[in-house]
Amino acid sequence: MKISNSQTTYAVAAASLLLTAILLIRTEYITAKEVGTAAMSLIATFFGATFAFRLNQEKEAKAKAKEEIEAINNVLFLLIRFANAVAIYKMDYDALPTDAHRAFSLPAMMPPDYSNLKINYGSINFLIENNPQLLMDISIEEERFFQTIESIKRRNEFYVNKFQPLMEKMIKRDEKINPETAKIAMGELIYGTNMNAVQDAKMHIDETYKSLPILINHLHAAGKQAHSDGIFLKYLPDEKE
Repeated sequence: MKISNSQTTYAVAAASLLLTAILLIRTEYITAKEVGTAAMSLIATFFGATFAFRLNQEKEAKAKAKEEIEAINNVLFLLIRFANAVAIYKMDYDALPTDAHRAFSLPAMMPPDYSNLKINYGSINFLIENNPQLLMDISIEEERFFQTIESIKRRNEFYVNKFQPLMEKMIKRDEKINPETAKIAMGELIYGTNMNAVQDAKMHIDETYKSLPILINHLHAAGKQAHSDGIFLKYLPDEKE
């Protein structure tokens, strides 16, 4: 048990008073009975203060544990939302067999606005004490997610604004559409940029799809290690994915 400065001061003061009382008894200023009564009072007060101190310590520890559990769960909740979003994009991209199919046929639906899904690092800075690398990994994974979303947006914007209008012109001219004819009709720049954008988005999606669940599991394990009786969110990906 850790003894506070106030408890130490009180103990020293009590010992000094008892020593003084013994001296007074020897000089017959007070009786032993009076000293005993005073000593019992001092001892009772000391143990009462110690009990109150320990009770306050336990209360503070419980409050701190609750805050840390809530903070970890808030981060887990955001990471799981990230993982679910990426899983949907991966399903859409994997539904088409090749990059060429994706470049021509993947619908260009803009992702939702995720800008409000920001991790509060101030609430989990306690991880620095025992697991600083985990805090860094969370930061890296958050950035990776937003890079993934940005790559999807770039592909979709280019497809809608540049690639699709040229493909519609080819359809109106009754031209046969395939990678070779599209490359000739649209030019290497438009065709190549659209293909690169699809490949870039696919790469980011695949990497984030793999890395997010790993981080979620690491954070969950760290939470259980720090607070074994705490309840933490778990990520249960669809078995079909």
